[in-house]
Amino acid sequence: MKMPNTSKTQLPPPRFQSSPRNSQPTSGTGSKDSNTAEQLAKSAAATRRSILGYRLMIMSIPLLAVTSVVLYKRLVLGEEQRKQIGIITETGEIIPFADMDEGDERRPKN
Repeated sequence: MKMPNTSKTQLPPPRFQSSPRNSQPTSGTGSKDSNTAEQLAKSAAATRRSILGYRLMIMSIPLLAVTSVVLYKRLVLGEEQRKQIGIITETGEIIPFADMDEGDERRPKN
């Protein structure tokens, strides 16, 4: 089977983007300043979206890392899941669930 000669393959001519003022027909109703302001507004909005995307990624990486480490410890290393043993009061004292009455409204229902 004969292979085509790729060194002489003709490529389509490059497409050049026209300048913004040539892409809009000039009809006298709009001015160059309004087109520039609109373009700047669109550019600013795109930049804001880009920055928000990066900010979201930077904020989510630590959350992903911490949850992955906790899950690794539980599944691979066999560490037990942490459980709440009582309620912390306003004074900072811990009241264990074992010391609470069955009718206490603060006690979780199992």
